[in-house]
This record gives sequence, structure tokens and C-alpha cells, in this order.
Amino acid sequence: MNAMPPLPRKPTGPRSTVCEVQRWVTVTVAEAEEARERYVLSDKSVSADAKNALCEVFRWVSVTVNEALKRGERGRCVECKQPVRPHRGSVDGMAPHFEHEARNPKCSKSDPR
Repeated sequence: MNAMPPLPRKPTGPRSTVCEVQRWVTVTVAEAEEARERYVLSDKSVSADAKNALCEVFRWVSVTVNEALKRGERGRCVECKQPVRPHRGSVDGMAPHFEHEARNPKCSKSDPR
């Protein structure tokens, strides 16, 4: 059986493999207050006055494209902060990446087309 020749790779613009998503993150009350963030105590039996008590804050965190695909998350571009969505790799050699929902000519990570 004859093997098919590999498809030529198409030159594309820079692709982003990291984006930011909002998630609940566990930090200390002191850290949340220092950053002036609203927080929810993790353990209701602990007083909010205890600075080493743990709490939850809603923050932007960086994630890889594989992690976003597993969790079904959309996020924002780390450079221009515009919405992006993850794309799986394809059989023609395209690696997994994030793509802007709407092209942004001012962002170096946006598709230049």
C-alpha cells in the first residue's frame, strides 16, 4: 500500500498556547486584603480576623491550551485581553492553540489574515 506524502505546512502567524481564565484561587486572608480583593472564607468556623486563615478569591490565572480544552474553558489573550477560544490540534499539523474570537490587528498573537 502506498503511503500518502505529508501535507506541506502552511506558514501562519504566532499562535498562543497560554491564555488567562477566571478561577477561584485559595489564598490567605492577609494576601486577599493586601491586594484589596473580595474573598470568601474557606472554613466558616475560622474568624475573618485571623490573617493566616484561608479564603477563596476569583482571579485571572494563566492556563495552557490543553488544560483549557480539558475543562472546556474560554479566556482572554495574555497580550491584548480580548476573548479567545481554544482549538485542538489537527491532522494537517496545526498545533493546539488559542484563537481570538474577533481578529485584533493590534495584537501580535492574533491571526494576521
